[in-house]
Amino acid sequence: MIAEGTVTNDSGDSLKDVEAVVNFNDSAGNFITSDDAIIDYNPILTGQTSPFKVMASYNPAMASCSVAFKELMGGEISSVSSPK
Repeated sequence: MIAEGTVTNDSGDSLKDVEAVVNFNDSAGNFITSDDAIIDYNPILTGQTSPFKVMASYNPAMASCSVAFKELMGGEISSVSSPK
């Protein structure tokens, strides 16, 4: 399974070693698995948009996913989703 998209750094600082974390769920919203990957641009500068791609082993029960961002070996980075 592949989850890919873009993320924009709207903070006032450059961010280094940002990971995209994807949680995969079944149709009832139950957690199945998660995986993560460092976004393509490192560091990501203020106002810059970076692509990301996270791959996980496929499970036929996967029905939805959610994406969050965190610092490598650190805490979650506050984010706002804007679907296309």
